Amino acid sequence: MDSSVDSQFVATLVACIILNVGCLQENWYGYHIRDPSEWGKMYARCADNHDQSPIKIEEAETVYDRVLSAPVLHGGWEYVPTSVLMLENNGHTMELVFKDNHIRMHGAHLTHEFYLKQCHFHWGEDIEKPGSEHWLNGKQYDAEMHCVFINVDFVPGTEEEIYDREAWAVFAVFIKFDSEKPNEYIDYLLSHTDAIREAGHNYSFNQEKKKADIRHLLPDNLSEYYRYQGSLTSPPCYEFVVWTIFNNPIHISRDQAEKLFELHNFVKERNVGYMNITGNFRPPQPLAGRTVYRSFRDIDDKLNTAYDQLSNGLVILFTLFAALFCARD
Repeated sequence: MDSSVDSQFVATLVACIILNVGCLQENWYGYHIRDPSEWGKMYARCADNHDQSPIKIEEAETVYDRVLSAPVLHGGWEYVPTSVLMLENNGHTMELVFKDNHIRMHGAHLTHEFYLKQCHFHWGEDIEKPGSEHWLNGKQYDAEMHCVFINVDFVPGTEEEIYDREAWAVFAVFIKFDSEKPNEYIDYLLSHTDAIREAGHNYSFNQEKKKADIRHLLPDNLSEYYRYQGSLTSPPCYEFVVWTIFNNPIHISRDQAEKLFELHNFVKERNVGYMNITGNFRPPQPLAGRTVYRSFRDIDDKLNTAYDQLSNGLVILFTLFAALFCARD
């Protein structure tokens, strides 16, 4: 840790981001005023040139790892009526906060169990411009959702925990704006955005049971993803995040996406009023020698496997025919 950073401030800040990332306000950092290129002036880790996130992922440069199984989600996809969710505009993004820490996740070659704390979104300058934080095969998607899982053994507010490389596990989901594919669950959430139009506002509500399946926020196929060690994509940029970036995107309609661009940040311009939250993504950071793993075989691997299986089958078939031929003699 940079010795110039006061340890009390660090502990307070860690507690702050664990309890609610929204307590980091626009006067501390932003995407236009004090943009990402300036974050390192106040937050030393943001200026690091290693283990920072997001990154550009090229499938051809990733390494297949057969131990990367699908994550296991349990303990709360069907919320009981008394469970409360909170939708919040923290000035940087829209967050869906899970207040009872009931949804759990394990597996996916992670060594701990995690609870789901919140999901939030990143999008572009306008609906015509891409705004995902990670890139895949040279493409920046329209938007990106992060679901933040916290290690159940993580102790908020302790400086030592900053160095736990598996303190947070974050699911990253690419989003495509598609007018023909509205997302029912996203629509249910966005129906409450009028209550959080202004920065700092939140809205708590009980879910209707029929729409309580948060699984709809994730791709159908959870077994195909990329994995690497990285950081928070906003200050203080601590490098304690295990990233899981799903290979397949989800879709929301353009009408649904427009709701995101109507949210206000903390910045107020003279004679204009509050500005909307736009372009709330950090640019890709250097890979810096890290290896990105993938949980699925690429096309060449699949073809080679199929060829090997066919060859083995032919060998077995030939052996059987030879045995039968010899038996007749």
